[in-house]
Amino acid sequence: MKQQAQKILIISLSGIGDLILFTPAIPLLRKRFPEAEISLLVKKKEAAKVLKGNPYIDKIIVFDPQKASIKENILFYFSMRKRKYDISLSTFPAMTFLNNLSTFAIGARKRWVYKTDHPLLSFDFLQNRRIPYQHGKHRIDYNLALVKALAREQESGSEKKPGTEDPIELETNPLDQVYIYGRGHAGCGSSGDGNNGNNGNNGIHGNKRNSRKYGSNGNGRGNGSDGRDERYGNYQKGQSGQILLRLGADPLELFIGIHAGSGDNQPFKRWGEEKFALLADKIQKEFPFRVILLGGPEEEELSRRVARHMATTPPVIAAGRTCIEETLALISRCELLISNDSGVMNMAFALRKKILAIFGPTDDTCTRPLGKNDVVILKEFPCKPACRKRYLYSKECNFGYRCLKELSVDEVWNVARGVLESMVRQE
Repeated sequence: MKQQAQKILIISLSGIGDLILFTPAIPLLRKRFPEAEISLLVKKKEAAKVLKGNPYIDKIIVFDPQKASIKENILFYFSMRKRKYDISLSTFPAMTFLNNLSTFAIGARKRWVYKTDHPLLSFDFLQNRRIPYQHGKHRIDYNLALVKALAREQESGSEKKPGTEDPIELETNPLDQVYIYGRGHAGCGSSGDGNNGNNGNNGIHGNKRNSRKYGSNGNGRGNGSDGRDERYGNYQKGQSGQILLRLGADPLELFIGIHAGSGDNQPFKRWGEEKFALLADKIQKEFPFRVILLGGPEEEELSRRVARHMATTPPVIAAGRTCIEETLALISRCELLISNDSGVMNMAFALRKKILAIFGPTDDTCTRPLGKNDVVILKEFPCKPACRKRYLYSKECNFGYRCLKELSVDEVWNVARGVLESMVRQE
């Protein structure tokens, strides 16, 4: 009988959205390894805050190898190697040189990743547990498949206890299992997040994990039939009033969120600031909603440019003026989020908010929001099928990202107006 793994590391060195889409797989991992120490490696403090309080994770480690010096990288990976992890898993789509080199440097005994078509570019040949990538699934499904493959290997080499469910056959509803922080403050702060390292670049945070069994609502969700976390929604809506006052907005107004950005170094996902401005004007002219512009610190100037292009009531600018917890609170307050394919979109998905998502060259089959009322807008061209497949390896477009550039304001407005009209009728 093989020994049960005692130390497991989830490696997520990409964006917050990718991390959120891995969360349905974490309870499945805990189900298979109930006594293991499960740690999570992320590169941003904001990512650590998004998953703070997750009852299935014991430790969250923050380290950004791209911002650290050579000396800091050597010291960090040496310290990680000393931990002697039994298993590491890389969140999909971790098919990059950086991720695979980091995974190999950490040196877990079994290193689970997806196998790419370009092993010499991605360096996935360094790993000893690779499963084939087959295009056409959602990232949640890819992540679940990775954990199931791990569980299948463990089951084949261990004696199954009588009466124990097979985790491979366990059905999980992604909408019920997507996790996002919802137990702490909506205000910014580092309470409970002790940092060490140079300039706050890295840190190890303890996560209080309870002993609830998988499937017993131990993931902090409410008991609503749609998996909605009612406690979180109500708490955050109350906190958002204070945030809105600070931003100069009336908390009694109804809000439509717009995210015109797309995170770090991904401008090819953006529909266009002038188009978002025209859309925001149409919303505020025809409906009783105020627009709030959401985003991170790097998107504040972008949001201000959107505001300058507008001709109606100035929007509330939250981008760059709120921390991650406050951004979550404001998303919770919005009646609808209109967004590019981004981490903010995935935050809204995790919060069960209605989403109108605008997709361009990225793979909509892989990252689209899965809420039953969510709407995806994209302009199909003959190049789109090939673009969906090669996006994992290349962000270049031979046609100038025409799928976004030629998507008009009127096309998006016609869809948005229908969504808004149905919302108003329901009220």
